[in-house]
Amino acid sequence: MHIGQACPNCGTPVGKARQAGGNSSGKAIAALVLGICSIVGCLFYGVPGLVCGILAIYFARKVRQEIEAGEADLSAKGMSDAGRICGIIGTCLSALFVVLMIVYIIVFFVFIIPQTQNAQQSTPTWQSQPTPTPAQPAQPSFDLGDATKPATY
Repeated sequence: MHIGQACPNCGTPVGKARQAGGNSSGKAIAALVLGICSIVGCLFYGVPGLVCGILAIYFARKVRQEIEAGEADLSAKGMSDAGRICGIIGTCLSALFVVLMIVYIIVFFVFIIPQTQNAQQSTPTWQSQPTPTPAQPAQPSFDLGDATKPATY
């Protein structure tokens, strides 16, 4: 029988046979690698993890569509599913980390920096006056009065 002919037993058209255990799809491998990288990438401020996670989910969806269309082997399904799950986990962790970094930056610039500037501007007056050194003895002061008038005793 050839592809497209009717099956003699059931009458359905013969299609392309799907084989398990064949070569994996490159997109399935990419989905798995990007999914793992998305979990690791969340540690680098979240941005690389977001990019890798979204790409892993995209490639896993493409592999699933190719399997349903008969263009890819069934062996690629396991890798694409693992890549999709890792991509979802990595994307969620990265998004959480990005949100935490934004909150940290807002708290730092709104609350912490103005408090340190206020503390520097409002120094107490006792700190701004020079203090006499104790090693110098006090000099006696004499009031000579008005030098133009004769002194009366």
